[in-house]
Amino acid sequence: MDSDCTYREEKNVFTQTLLEWIYENLREGVETINGLWPTTFAAAVWCGWKWIWTIDRVERLIQWVAPRTDWMKLNTDGASRGNPGLATAGGVLRNSDGSWCGGFVVNIGICSAPLAELWGVYYGLYIAWEKKVMRLEMLLRSYGMMSLDYLDQDECQSDSDENQVQQESSKGVDEEEEEKYWVLTAVRSRYNEIVIIDTLASRYLLLDSTKNVHSVINKGGQNWTGSYWDECSSLPAIIPNGPIAIYGLGGGTSARLILELWPSMQLEGWEIDEILIEKARDYLGLSDLEIPTSKGGRLCVHVDDALSHSQDDAGRYAGIIVDLFSDGKVLEQLQHVPVWLDLASRLMPNGRLMVNCAGIETEQVVTNGKTNLELSDLAWMLNSTIKILSEAFPGQVSWKRTPDSKGLNFLALTGDLPNLSDWSNAVPVRLSETVKHWKLCESH
Repeated sequence: MDSDCTYREEKNVFTQTLLEWIYENLREGVETINGLWPTTFAAAVWCGWKWIWTIDRVERLIQWVAPRTDWMKLNTDGASRGNPGLATAGGVLRNSDGSWCGGFVVNIGICSAPLAELWGVYYGLYIAWEKKVMRLEMLLRSYGMMSLDYLDQDECQSDSDENQVQQESSKGVDEEEEEKYWVLTAVRSRYNEIVIIDTLASRYLLLDSTKNVHSVINKGGQNWTGSYWDECSSLPAIIPNGPIAIYGLGGGTSARLILELWPSMQLEGWEIDEILIEKARDYLGLSDLEIPTSKGGRLCVHVDDALSHSQDDAGRYAGIIVDLFSDGKVLEQLQHVPVWLDLASRLMPNGRLMVNCAGIETEQVVTNGKTNLELSDLAWMLNSTIKILSEAFPGQVSWKRTPDSKGLNFLALTGDLPNLSDWSNAVPVRLSETVKHWKLCESH
């Protein structure tokens, strides 16, 4: 290297800002005896930073360990700024030679740190699936190692075959890390990409690339979820005696709590995805709900399209819970008045629809991790599903919104606005205050 070049580089060191200096070194493609300079530089800066700010300094050498021959390895991580707070996840897919085969980084939105890690798993599995990876090792920052072996090589052409998941014990994991979790099953059906996650406290059903968990079952006998599913269990108190249909059964989260609180209730759950029902029975305890309770209540499962018309449906139900989504959005069919009129025809006199209407897409997340919420009495007009319901049933639709901690979902209820005091007295204490938040949809 000539003296002019050396002088120019030395001069830059003293004239650049800190960020300019860092970026310059990360871009420099010089080969050193320890490898590429950007890699060496980044590692040195990181170690220096950690050394300065770590009080109890403990040095520990780490390295990436290659997977077995003919296997791929997926490293994922997720984090949130606050718990919950703005969250991101990322992952890298490499082969046994260490070559880059894919990766991702994604802004998730607002969720807890453990859930951010779960989304890292989901997106990593999705990429591996798209690349038709047959054998995959996963290393999660907080939760150790697990392996997936797609035993059937023709599985990528099948809509119903399952990806078997084999767990390996995690090693060298810090005991102070967050809750461990495992992927129990990951399979693609005709309708969904199904992933079921197990943690020490709960199991979760993930169906698509959105931020929503579609079903949850808590361990230890606690069926309250702290989410919109709990609201559905208030419906039996304001409808006539008769069965309740659940359109969009998923893993049976709503049905489980309803049967606990109203053990004589007859429920009919509708789910279009046969593979989902199979997995819910295997991993989420759905089959337990199909056994009559001590009071005779039970869940009857129908594998079919809930929106398909049947002569036998007319006047059949005292209530219908509608929780129908695809790709994180309310089904497009539910944006049409005739569909809602058909669903209402399935109700007996004084029966009601209770609908999960999702949120408002126009609300934006700001830099401090909070959401700009629309809190006025006209907020319902920003939700397309509630607007369609109001067109179908003028003056006969009420609405409420779950708080931030419960997902910010809009819910709708057809029929006259119930007497909120009577409704509050008729439901369990945990729901007695939340039912008072229902309002009639009024445009002014």
